[in-house]
Amino acid sequence: YDQARDAYNALSIFHGDLKIIGPSTTFPGLNHGVLHWYILAPLYGMFKNPEVVAVVFRILNSLGVFIIFYLGKILFDRKIGLIAAILYAVSFEQSQFAIYIGNPTLGSLSVPLMYLGLVLVIFAKKAWGLPLAFLGLGFSIQFQFALFYLIVPFILILFLFKKYFFNLSLKIWGVSVLTLVFSLSSFILAEFKFQFIA
Repeated sequence: YDQARDAYNALSIFHGDLKIIGPSTTFPGLNHGVLHWYILAPLYGMFKNPEVVAVVFRILNSLGVFIIFYLGKILFDRKIGLIAAILYAVSFEQSQFAIYIGNPTLGSLSVPLMYLGLVLVIFAKKAWGLPLAFLGLGFSIQFQFALFYLIVPFILILFLFKKYFFNLSLKIWGVSVLTLVFSLSSFILAEFKFQFIA
């Protein structure tokens, strides 16, 4: 049902019926983000074949292996990064969950992206990691609304490692906040359109 619903809505978007509310959650009135349908739209619109969509999603999800390797390399070394990447490649997340073409699957890419951004700021002293972390957080919430809980570890990490984050320039913070707002913009637009109806 989920995949058929998503295909129908993606084709609808491809043919010009733009949407700001994504797939429904198990709680009435709460919806996932719409980004998943916008990623599906050109795939279904151009190829009209769910097998092509499944292949593209498998390729996208496999990129998470490289993010995990990079995380392990920054935190420890190349050897640990390689071991972590191999374990991630054969994990349940990749072997089962990531082959599904429903809305949560790309979270296996966006969640590691969030942590990579945070690690880049703390351990690699790369300021651009902060907007990357905010982008990963926003996209995670878009793909699976339940991942809203990631805000808790996100804030905890900012607080525990505050000397690394609060020394960053206002420009980096501004870009980061704008990145989060942009990545969650469909939720914001939906609230304004439907007048914050609970």
